[in-house]
Amino acid sequence: MIEVQKTSGTYMELYPVSGKSGTRSNSQNIKPFIEVLNDTSKMAGATNKTQSKATNAETLNGKTATLESIFEEASRKYNLPLNLLKAVAKQESDFNPNDVSHSGAVGIMQLMPDTAKEVGVTDRYNIRQNIMGGAKYLSTQMKAFGGNLTLALAAYNAGPGSVRRYGGVPPYKETQDYVKKVTNYMKQNIQIPNKTVDLSNGKLLNEDSAKNVSNTKTVSDTVAKTVDMSETRYIMIESTSDYHRRKLLESYSI
Repeated sequence: MIEVQKTSGTYMELYPVSGKSGTRSNSQNIKPFIEVLNDTSKMAGATNKTQSKATNAETLNGKTATLESIFEEASRKYNLPLNLLKAVAKQESDFNPNDVSHSGAVGIMQLMPDTAKEVGVTDRYNIRQNIMGGAKYLSTQMKAFGGNLTLALAAYNAGPGSVRRYGGVPPYKETQDYVKKVTNYMKQNIQIPNKTVDLSNGKLLNEDSAKNVSNTKTVSDTVAKTVDMSETRYIMIESTSDYHRRKLLESYSI
């Protein structure tokens, strides 16, 4: 029987095949997703049910973290509501770590160079640094403006100098819309994308770790990809449905 790792409702597995010719390996050699990733050190695995509830971003022996766990860590460290951080990230970049604005702001929390330097961020493209830095900066604005969320959000968008200069939310349409949108997002159940970050480089796992992906197959909500790592080829299965997962496995005769 094949062991399955399930994280946040998603099955994630790797099935090794012999070399890169695509020949299926003996079923006795099939390893669960997490074991293969730890063995190869080429990719980091998904957390299990217990680890997904971890209160520390450094899951899986400190190698990876989910985006959600990083936001939770930032929320605790800087004493900010999680729904506030999610709302800001949604408005700033829609959780896109590679987003760059026309003014040069970078990452999920859209940090400008001076802001990043102020909060100790050395790499704005490092996802964890970016989120933690954005949370630190927002926390600073909350304290500077006496806990007034509206003014803190305005300062995050337009700068604290502008808020002080106008004695409130600056008369900039962008900033006024920003405050309204973030406030509205806070009332919604914003879902953080189910992504995993490699803490060694601050990037999403599938950006650096699974560069050689091909032959994608899809059955409903289930995706299978052929992934080359080292001298071995694997079939990677990601699914939220056990039924469709098994259908896809059948197509590979696994």
